[in-house]
Amino acid sequence: MRLTAGGHDLTARLRPGRAGSAVLALPAVSGWGCSVDGGPPRAPGAFGGLLAVPLGPGATRLHCAYAPPGLAAGLVASGAGAGAVGAVAGAAAVRRRRPRTAPPTCPAHSTPLPK
Repeated sequence: MRLTAGGHDLTARLRPGRAGSAVLALPAVSGWGCSVDGGPPRAPGAFGGLLAVPLGPGATRLHCAYAPPGLAAGLVASGAGAGAVGAVAGAAAVRRRRPRTAPPTCPAHSTPLPK
């Protein structure tokens, strides 16, 4: 067996002819997806609190990847918040750059009109 691990994923090359389950020394938390022999990713099971992936007969490759739950929604919300802050800052900058006009005056008295 050969195991390669990256930042949020791992790949294991298995000896041919193995069957059963692969139990990985990783906590069984939501966000993991595992595929066997290039199949579709599925949520792994748990065995004693660790990740457990059922292997079919003749399985030779196991790939698991982790994506934190709520990551996509959090990125969308953060982007929307950053956009709102940018819009408010842009509007404030435009308002500051606009020349101010003198208030209207009463022609007879040359004094500003009451509001």
